[in-house]
Amino acid sequence: MMLPVILFVDDDHNVLNGLRRMLAPQQNRWNMLFAHDAADALRIVDQTEVDVVVADIRMPGMDGATLLRHIRTARPTTLRLVLSGYTEETSHLHTSSLAHQSISKPCDAARLVPALEDALRLRPLIADDDLYGRLSRLDALPSLPETLREVLAELNAPNPSLRRLGTLIQRDMALSANLLRLVNSAFYGFARRISMPEQAVVLLGVRALRSLVLAAHLFDSLGGAPVAVRQLTGLWEHGVRTSGLAQGIATQAGLSHEERDNALSAGLLHDVGKLALAAIAPDRVNAVFERMAAGEGSFIDIERRHHKATHADVGSYLLGTWGLPIPVVTAIARHHNPADSETVLGTVTVVHVANAIDHLLQTPDAIDALLAEGGNLTLPGCDMRHLETLGVLDALPAWLQVARDRLQAVQPA
Repeated sequence: MMLPVILFVDDDHNVLNGLRRMLAPQQNRWNMLFAHDAADALRIVDQTEVDVVVADIRMPGMDGATLLRHIRTARPTTLRLVLSGYTEETSHLHTSSLAHQSISKPCDAARLVPALEDALRLRPLIADDDLYGRLSRLDALPSLPETLREVLAELNAPNPSLRRLGTLIQRDMALSANLLRLVNSAFYGFARRISMPEQAVVLLGVRALRSLVLAAHLFDSLGGAPVAVRQLTGLWEHGVRTSGLAQGIATQAGLSHEERDNALSAGLLHDVGKLALAAIAPDRVNAVFERMAAGEGSFIDIERRHHKATHADVGSYLLGTWGLPIPVVTAIARHHNPADSETVLGTVTVVHVANAIDHLLQTPDAIDALLAEGGNLTLPGCDMRHLETLGVLDALPAWLQVARDRLQAVQPA
């Protein structure tokens, strides 16, 4: 089995030598190549199938941005990472879709090795090379406004300031509206109405806020893709409901604060692969909807029969390359098949259950009818055998009650 190829590019020989020493323990796992300038890197890329390129930004002659632009065109399936001490340039690369992720200098093995492992883990998700190339060229954050750039930069800082985040978000009317619309949804369960972005930031915390801000922008930006828009209009609302339900179920199940945050994020973003596909392969998405209308099954069933990658694969790959936490990425990838990744109750199963509940049970009466089945309770679309294996089957009525309570809260008086 061939080792994955990782190319490091930096004009500073001391940096390259430091990387060689730091990553020496990985030499049996990765084929690591080193280039001292962009021209040398391009020669290597022309002759070798490189899986990941890690480039500095400021280099004499051809700079890192130009190099990555060449690689994006010539080798769209190569993952592109930036290793740089220059925050402004790194941020700019994200906006222009030249880099999938950025890592700031100085960087030790404890940060760099997991980042490379995560990048390499994502590639097998997309078996369709044409689709993979299209995804690689998709703008990570289309038409990213200046305020959102600053918000994401602050969220990615070592010690983000909640006060500064609230101030930044309040400057942007659309961003403030999206955030307040989210936190005031009954599905998030806050006891009082939140009227100020600063309040929302404090209540949500940094981990949840990053995904919520990103999701709001993604749905706004990709939602206008040339696809059967009627079929996608409910996607945002479904994500909000699933997110709130997943967070509520995780809380009821006694999962950790971090797992509850991950459930909120993954629930909100679990179907973002559909939006990405609408942007890069609209004919394919329309064909899936046509087969659904003909009674051939659900979206995921049709994808599995007719395509090499599902929307869950696409969404998890895309968000993984953008640096979202791996538990969130895994939950997105496995939200239809949790048994493939969990042997104890966690984020994947919680999002799987929340997704099944929201697809089928849109009213408290529908949940009451299901609960009335008692010992014969079965939730369509949910892997009941998996719940039994985890030993949580008896918890399903309580989780349905969480959904019922939240649905009741949004019913008109």
